[in-house]
Amino acid sequence: GRASIRGMPKCDMCDNEATVHEVIVRNGQRIERHLCEDHAKEAGVFTSQSFSAAGQVVKKVVMSQSGLAEQAKASRSSCPECGLSFAEFRQDGLLGCSKCYEAFADKLVSLLRRAHDGGDHPPIPNPTMSRPGPSSLRQARRDRAPAPIRIGRARPDPTLDRRRRRRVMEQYQPPDRTSWLTHDGPETDVVVTSRVRLARNVAGIPFVNRCVPTDLRGVMELAEQSLLRDSIAPGMTWVPLHQMAQLDRQVLVERHLISGQHAKGELPRAVAISNPDESLSVMINEEDHLRIQIIRPGLALQEAFKRIDTVDDDIESRIDYAYHPQFGYLTACPTNVGTGIRLSVMLHLPGLKLA
Repeated sequence: GRASIRGMPKCDMCDNEATVHEVIVRNGQRIERHLCEDHAKEAGVFTSQSFSAAGQVVKKVVMSQSGLAEQAKASRSSCPECGLSFAEFRQDGLLGCSKCYEAFADKLVSLLRRAHDGGDHPPIPNPTMSRPGPSSLRQARRDRAPAPIRIGRARPDPTLDRRRRRRVMEQYQPPDRTSWLTHDGPETDVVVTSRVRLARNVAGIPFVNRCVPTDLRGVMELAEQSLLRDSIAPGMTWVPLHQMAQLDRQVLVERHLISGQHAKGELPRAVAISNPDESLSVMINEEDHLRIQIIRPGLALQEAFKRIDTVDDDIESRIDYAYHPQFGYLTACPTNVGTGIRLSVMLHLPGLKLA
């Protein structure tokens, strides 16, 4: 291909810098394409503005499946529950509901094996393997047939209205200082924060990308009843994002309490925050129904994991999670399926700038 002055490839169709790089393997042959944003759109190739990073990974892997005839046959299959076709999944990298994992099981197993090729990853769990986790609650729940909570079937909570009056913010009012900015943790000269995030979905409800507003409001109702409890964290506060000004949402993004994606749009969505330390936040109706995160100052991943595991058990005692004995906890993007966990640290490395 062409090369630019900086060593980056140019678009195969023009002299502009390529921003989309596609690798397709068909019948053992490797085909590479380098396209600028405009020519990528003309060719029907995904762009960085169209999909999340995880969705791009999924699409690349799916598109690399060998054989045009096999791809065409797979594209015609669809989920009997939500109607999502495999072609639609190939387009944006997101599944529509829990049943998609059964409808596309063979293809997803192949996809996940390819996505983790070359890494040191455990094998895909045996279908008879028990639900992970030491919690006796999970063991008891596994032994009985789950009864998915559906829209309109949440048990009324007579204390909820009283808690809501005390804990719902119509306008976000940030505390003077969040706990993860205190520099009280270990190795804070290099590690600014440690973060553990869990992705969870409610059983019996389509994933967010296939939800209608009624579904989204139902998820919010279930989450509000489950999260505004002192057993989760004292002072849990409910922030309805779709009712807030864009500036308030941006403040939440900058405080690492919600994602940029979560801040956009007007469909029903919210975040529950532990107040005033803001070490725990739960995004409702982001890419998944629930995105639970714990942030600690310094290098404290083990401490953050222990805390989030306790919170996760508490929520699961009130909400049936979407779970599959082969795939684990089910998520909209298959790259998150299994434990649904992501661990990360924010580092202060000034030497990189000076180098």
